[in-house]
Amino acid sequence: MLKKNKFIKKYISHPLELAFANFFFFILRLMPTKWASNFGGFIARKLGLLSGKYRRIISTNMKIAFPDSTAQQRAEWATQMWDMLGRMITEPPHFPNMYKNIDKYITIENREIIEKLKGRAFVGFTFHGGGVGPGVMAFEHIGIKGAVMYRAPKNKMTDGILTAAYGRRITNMGFLPANIEGAKGAVKTLSEGGAIIIAPDHRARGARLPFFGRECETPLGAAAMARKFNCPLLPVRIIREGGTKSRVVFYEPFMPDSDDNITMQKMNAVMESWIRDIPAQWFWVHNRWGLKKDEFVAMADK
Repeated sequence: MLKKNKFIKKYISHPLELAFANFFFFILRLMPTKWASNFGGFIARKLGLLSGKYRRIISTNMKIAFPDSTAQQRAEWATQMWDMLGRMITEPPHFPNMYKNIDKYITIENREIIEKLKGRAFVGFTFHGGGVGPGVMAFEHIGIKGAVMYRAPKNKMTDGILTAAYGRRITNMGFLPANIEGAKGAVKTLSEGGAIIIAPDHRARGARLPFFGRECETPLGAAAMARKFNCPLLPVRIIREGGTKSRVVFYEPFMPDSDDNITMQKMNAVMESWIRDIPAQWFWVHNRWGLKKDEFVAMADK
């Protein structure tokens, strides 16, 4: 059965996914940038809200982070989040055009902070919200050299489409998968004086640390790399300001602690503050606290 499944994935399902992705991106390129973005937001709002599974995950996660929120607030945040995710899916084919007209689409705030880090090794950390594209375009526009760490899709055939859309079509920065090989590449990049950009807000093997007051598995890679190379950690926040417009905000960097757990707790506190500021701009669809199905059923909005 295992060999049969591998055969189906390799020769049927994965090639079909690749063909669909190429066709989907082709159709999106025919649309004006604004139309493609609006289309993604509309479809995601309609389809996302129909999923019982994601509705349970989203509402439960929101209750953990915002125990005093109302069902109406959570529903509004969920709708806005789906809109953001949809736009992030349909905008990549237009990234080259958006980068050529970057001032029209992206506002860079506190640019002087990152200008001081040009040519130096540093670890930039962000969270899953707002969108990777605007952040990558901002780094390229400023002239930052380095690499972005990302979670590669299970289908390696579609991986090339993503790295092309987010990577070589708009930037010279590299893209490193979040695995052992990617970690080696990150070490090499930092040792050569480059920057590593990472989003450590998803559940992954590491230490159990508090996030919104509840312990969960927390990756320590960003903290460990900054400590190893004695380089600063730079908070980078991408904010959706409506439609295709975004704001990339750089905050004052700080040095890592000798204890990676303490450093990561500081990073968690920064990301928590971003989420509290605009709850709708975080990926609530992720099982951040590692809950079981019956826990979601018990806690979710009915």
